[in-house]
Amino acid sequence: MKNYWLLLIILLISPALLAQNYCLSLGNFSENDARQMCEYLLGEGLPGYIIYGDVCELRLGPLNSLAEAENLRKNLVEKYHLESNIIREQDIDEAQAEESESEEAPGRTLDKQNSAGYTDATARKIVSLALDLFGQPYKYGGTQPGVGIDCSFFVQSIYRQLGIYLPRTSREQFKVGQKIKDTSQLRVGDLLFFKKTYRSRRSHRRYSRINHVGIYLGDGEFIHATRNGWRVTISRLDEQYYQKRLAGIRRILPENKLVKE
Repeated sequence: MKNYWLLLIILLISPALLAQNYCLSLGNFSENDARQMCEYLLGEGLPGYIIYGDVCELRLGPLNSLAEAENLRKNLVEKYHLESNIIREQDIDEAQAEESESEEAPGRTLDKQNSAGYTDATARKIVSLALDLFGQPYKYGGTQPGVGIDCSFFVQSIYRQLGIYLPRTSREQFKVGQKIKDTSQLRVGDLLFFKKTYRSRRSHRRYSRINHVGIYLGDGEFIHATRNGWRVTISRLDEQYYQKRLAGIRRILPENKLVKE
């Protein structure tokens, strides 16, 4: 009986260990210095990205294992004389688990027949990449197509195919790229972030935090991994559910990454 419970614990823990994500933090810099260093590292074939704030943190990742992170950290010292710290990124969007499935707007199904209807070449490319993940069941914190994916992993995967590296969770993705003031300035490929309001159990104060992200496709539509549909779907930004929860827009895709006709 003891061996049975031990085996059960191992089976339950193992998927969580496999889903861990790591990155390297190279430290905080001015925005200009961080951009220059990031461009250089990207030119060297390294997965660099910047977390924007009062200061800018330069990171390399995502890295799939601690061993991969340790090897890259050693390589940075030997080849570039750069010091870094290993960070285990959150492998789940904690706030998203608390979202009620019944609250989400349903969205619509995407298939190969109607995906060709997008006139923008970048939108068609995003949809084409999404078809590889489309129909996969949604899984909170999931990172395995065919088993389950969550919203931030979906966005991270699409952007990686476009040559852009992003952090693991929606809250950290919200700190990357250029801030766009309002929906009138939206461009295909922009990231749309949504929030939920919570109440603290201790103080009973209400607070909001980012808990969902999607990719704008144009004409008021965006693509994302939803809890309601348990799959990747397309929704409209003007639906009341998303209108009242829109927290902000970030432009990640530079001009030179847009797909030309």
